[in-house]
Amino acid sequence: MHGAILGQETYRLTGSLDISMHGSILGQETYRLTGSLDISMHGAILGQETYWLTGLLDINMHGAILGQETYRLTGLLDISMHGAILGQETYRLTGLLDISMHGFILGQETYRLTGLLDISMHGAILGQESYRITGLLDISMHGSILGQETYRLTGLLDISMHRAILGQETYWLTGLLDINMHRAILGQETYRLTGLLDISMHWTILGQESYRLPGLLDISMHGTILGQESYRLPGLLDISMHGTILGQ
Repeated sequence: MHGAILGQETYRLTGSLDISMHGSILGQETYRLTGSLDISMHGAILGQETYWLTGLLDINMHGAILGQETYRLTGLLDISMHGAILGQETYRLTGLLDISMHGFILGQETYRLTGLLDISMHGAILGQESYRITGLLDISMHGSILGQETYRLTGLLDISMHRAILGQETYWLTGLLDINMHRAILGQETYRLTGLLDISMHWTILGQESYRLPGLLDISMHGTILGQESYRLPGLLDISMHGTILGQ
């Protein structure tokens, strides 16, 4: 990826997918995944964002920093998330999982995934965040905006990401429902569905983030503001992205 924050960004995923993204921070962003998925995202930082995954999933997300965000995954999952930075956020996954998350930036956040997983997260902006997914996964997350981000997904994908500040979103769908959706405006949100319904969501503002999913995935996430971005997906995709905030 060679692009400025106000310029153009072009992603090439060799072998399977071609992604062309043109957008500025206040402009539009369009993702094209040829052959299987079509993603159209239009959004400014205070505007709307719309995701379209044709054939399998339909995601419609409308959200501003202080506004609402709505996720729609037709056919399998329905996610409705409404939340402001200082407000409440509620996740609904119909049919299998129900997630209710109520938390403030300086408060507590509690995730409830009925039937399969119970997540209890307690963390402050300057503190630590610990996720406990009973029975299946144990996640320990420590994060900062000025750090590095490194994703390690053993066995399937190896992703190394070095991200800039004002928000980047990375989507990957491996198999059916592996979604890695990353945003950093003053924090970070990560959604991942591994297998069928393994969701990891996090918000961080300062510090480091480390995810450990024993048995399935190993994720280590470190991120910098002005650094480089390197994506490595062995066996399927090879992505090399290098970009600075005001660069080419």
